[in-house]
Amino acid sequence: MPSRLALLPLDKSKPGFYDEPAFLAAEQNDKTLLDAYAGYIDGLALDEVYLNRARHCVQRSAKFLHQWLIRDGRKGACIDMSQMLSRFLEQQGVWNYIVKGATALYPAPHTRLEPKFHWLYDSNGDPNATASHAWLCAPPFRIVDLTLGMQQNSGNEDRYLGEPILAEHASRDAARLEEVFDPAIRAAYQRQLGRPISMKDLSEIDPALLEKLNRRGSWQVDLADVSVRYIAVAVTAPDQPFEKARGWSMCGKFGWDLWLDFQRLAP
Repeated sequence: MPSRLALLPLDKSKPGFYDEPAFLAAEQNDKTLLDAYAGYIDGLALDEVYLNRARHCVQRSAKFLHQWLIRDGRKGACIDMSQMLSRFLEQQGVWNYIVKGATALYPAPHTRLEPKFHWLYDSNGDPNATASHAWLCAPPFRIVDLTLGMQQNSGNEDRYLGEPILAEHASRDAARLEEVFDPAIRAAYQRQLGRPISMKDLSEIDPALLEKLNRRGSWQVDLADVSVRYIAVAVTAPDQPFEKARGWSMCGKFGWDLWLDFQRLAP
């Protein structure tokens, strides 16, 4: 059976074809079409020549934008920075997609720090938020994360992250309840059910969420002093052409201006 993307008149030879009119029109009736775009990238047979070039492009672009983020000092910029980096990579012909979800940090015992959660559902967070964090998948990197240490409620454990996080190897695992819901929400479900909630209960409480968690997966990156778990629930993408986007800036420079600065640097 042909894939959803195969049925559309798209030029799938280069990254960013979600911008094409046929894709945008189909997406109006299928809000999961970006998942198909991510699946297309996951299924690409990429040779070592491409992977070596992509590795260089990701490392160089991530370093450049991370330096600008540090200079700007902005916190909570995960969506904006992920979109900017995604556009940088597309300009260089590097396949990638943006993932939204939650994160959990588990510091090593010698740090004497407690686990830190950026929950998917946080009773003290923005009630309109659809995720607590965003990052990229850009083969050969499973996780490309510029901003985890600069979230709004960053703590002492963030100094162990060594950002930007560029992880080629990440182990896939099932999501854990304590990484999805904060304690207050779990307690509310416990009162409703008359017993502690389990992941199995999501099949009745929120089957759509369970399906998203199972489809995108959770990924663990083990660093020297902390393990970071990425709980993925959705794929997103920029909604404006790169050269016209005015939603994100660093130190007063929009993404396209930063891209022009980046191009002037020696490769």
